[in-house]
Amino acid sequence: MSKEFPSGIWAIASHFEKKSDVDSFILRTQGAAVRTWRRPQMLAREAEESLLALVEAGNLFCHGQLDWALAMDATGTICGAYSLPIEVVLKQKKSDFLVGASVHSLEESEAALASGCDFLVFGPVWDTPSKIKFMPARGLDELSEVVALGAPVVGIGGIEKPSQIKELHKLKVKGAAVLRACEETEKFNSLVEAWLTG
Repeated sequence: MSKEFPSGIWAIASHFEKKSDVDSFILRTQGAAVRTWRRPQMLAREAEESLLALVEAGNLFCHGQLDWALAMDATGTICGAYSLPIEVVLKQKKSDFLVGASVHSLEESEAALASGCDFLVFGPVWDTPSKIKFMPARGLDELSEVVALGAPVVGIGGIEKPSQIKELHKLKVKGAAVLRACEETEKFNSLVEAWLTG
């Protein structure tokens, strides 16, 4: 990994339908170390304008959309169950382009790292509405085992409180990805502050 890993709060931009949604999101998440682009619900032209705004705002990772990430000169991409395999993505990457893997177990984490990815997005750490029906929280113990593998790890899932950020800090994760907390500037800022103060 030639590029320094962006540590901090990762703000997830998911299912946005128009660029004005993205503009508001950027304003609400001013302290984000990273913003991620996931499952856009807009036409390509508006998506392009949205991605350009996100890149201008700072580090950007695209979930499972390698073509968009490369075209927009994003910081990197995150491979998941519905994206191209890590091995294929790595053949396309530039030297400073980071490739991550979305993983949900120690075994998946080990396999992703064996494939050559730069970092892991692990979760759900805590229960979260989008996963609770089919994927229970993995918890801090399993997260600790994944961190022990040695690659940068971003925790995701059910993160809404500064106290959770403090727990993640103790485990030495490199980032905390949040979705619902991005809806409220005050809540988001409280997580950023908790990260910065450790």
